[in-house]
Amino acid sequence: MKAGKHYPWPRPDVCPCCGGRLWGHGFTRRYFAGNLKHFWLKRYRCIECHAVHTLRPKTHWRRFQFPLATIIESLRTKITDNFWLKGSRQRQEYWMRGLQIQLERHGSIAIKISLQRLRSLLTKNIIVATHSLQWFQMMMQGPLTCVPEL
Repeated sequence: MKAGKHYPWPRPDVCPCCGGRLWGHGFTRRYFAGNLKHFWLKRYRCIECHAVHTLRPKTHWRRFQFPLATIIESLRTKITDNFWLKGSRQRQEYWMRGLQIQLERHGSIAIKISLQRLRSLLTKNIIVATHSLQWFQMMMQGPLTCVPEL
């Protein structure tokens, strides 16, 4: 990401919301956990539905500063060992609540959260820690490549 605004972001073919045409919409600064400096992320705007899409590294889910591997490891540790990773307990509780919301949203109302249910959501490309209920905000684009083994 040292290239800044000159990083060769892959241009999406169509708008993920409506399938419309996308136009370049400049850049925006984003901060990720563990980095003191901001990163420039490319934005596109759909000319049909007017949605703005910000491209992100494949290692990060939308609206999260932490890498998805960290989020999944936190959830896995809480499910299997019943303790949180070192760091912000409140943040990790937020991720767990997001997992509960997504399990309920996808018809898996259960008393106990399990690795099998977590794995099931991940194979459907669901952003498991999000609190969003709109399909385009809780789905990942493209295949999941950065998830550690559960």
